[in-house]
Amino acid sequence: MHRSFLLLLIIPAFFLQGCGLAGAYIWFGDRNLNVYNQALASGDKEQMAYALNQALGCYTDSLTYDELRYPLVYVKLAETAFKIKPDSPGGALSWAELGISRLKGEYESSQDFKRLSEIAEVYAAAGRFMYIQHRDPWNQAKIAEAKDLYRAALLKRGSEPRFNAGLASIMFHEIEKNNLEAAQHLNGMLFSGIEDLIEAGLNISNPSPYILESQALFAYFKEDYSTAIQKFTEIMQSTADFDRRRANLYLVKAYTATRRFQEATQISQTYLDVNPTDYEFLAERCIANFSKGDSSSGNLDLAELEKNRPEYHEFYYRLGKVLSEGNQANRAEIFLLKAYRERPEIGHYAYALGRNYLLKGEKNVAKQFFSKAQTLAPAGSGLEKDAKHSLSEL
Repeated sequence: MHRSFLLLLIIPAFFLQGCGLAGAYIWFGDRNLNVYNQALASGDKEQMAYALNQALGCYTDSLTYDELRYPLVYVKLAETAFKIKPDSPGGALSWAELGISRLKGEYESSQDFKRLSEIAEVYAAAGRFMYIQHRDPWNQAKIAEAKDLYRAALLKRGSEPRFNAGLASIMFHEIEKNNLEAAQHLNGMLFSGIEDLIEAGLNISNPSPYILESQALFAYFKEDYSTAIQKFTEIMQSTADFDRRRANLYLVKAYTATRRFQEATQISQTYLDVNPTDYEFLAERCIANFSKGDSSSGNLDLAELEKNRPEYHEFYYRLGKVLSEGNQANRAEIFLLKAYRERPEIGHYAYALGRNYLLKGEKNVAKQFFSKAQTLAPAGSGLEKDAKHSLSEL
């Protein structure tokens, strides 16, 4: 029996008069999302999939009756579509962009703060999914567009911690990318912009977990690991309704950076007990295990990553460096080459290979990679100086 006919049978007339059929469909979509959350808690994957598809269908059907009255339905559609296909964010982005196309005129002209606040959520959702869609491979033009969507949301809504933190998240990724590509000279303006976003979104008496996480990430990327660990730990211990995955991940990274490998492996293990296929946590546990000399445990995670994430060049680079620093140059070569072949334009990968070949006594090969690193390095960067210095010593 078709959903709309069922709804007409079971929804009281007064309810329909209040919100219309569009609102009724949204209400049933929300009920299905509640069923999904209950199934998620119990691990019932079949019920999870069914409830999500039912929710998506109800939200979609609501647009048949009213495309404008409920702006948040576009956010619900985007988020539900992303839950169904987390590896294909394009579907979620399409829903958010559809919402913007329908609501843009009102957003530009309305003075109704409540309506503007709801439409701002659609812009922020579009910014989020635009970023997720285009971060790998990195599309600079689309990343800039994602940031502009967040700024458009903030312009009308005013400071909203989730929006501030969402925009900051993109900027943190840019910093991480710059560090990998030896372009740290670009980070100053990013750090300054993030500080402004944190300050604008901070409520000292009742701080948002989104802003607390941004503060912790700021400390991490500033290499203030003790502050980062303290703030990430506070987030993990809070009772706020908040997705703690990223805080967990960077807490592990901070412990690894400070050579507290036991804590890193313990936290990774706790998370992987619930999410066994999360490859970023597998990678962090693998790095921590090899770093503390537990190659037996490290090899188990490595086999899983090589099978399912052969393109994860950042991981293979880090693992290669750990092995090289542990005087395992022959094995390190395998993973450093794996990273370099995946992304030959990254100068740090060439430089790490040069250092490893020098460790092996292969000076001519080392010289080739140092020269390559110097060519790839941004002018005046630390990598360029290191490559020149290494070449001068050969």
